[in-house]
Amino acid sequence: MMSFVLCLPDYYKSEIETIKGNVSINQFIVYVVAEKIATLKTVEQLK
Repeated sequence: MMSFVLCLPDYYKSEIETIKGNVSINQFIVYVVAEKIATLKTVEQLK
């Protein structure tokens, strides 16, 4: 697994804290990245 430092503006951190539910910020970001990749692949396939 890859590991790196991610700098988020305070606004995004606050938004993530509000909507992430009972998961860690790390888990939430991994989920969001995976969802975005899936969306981009789907859009590409539909072209």
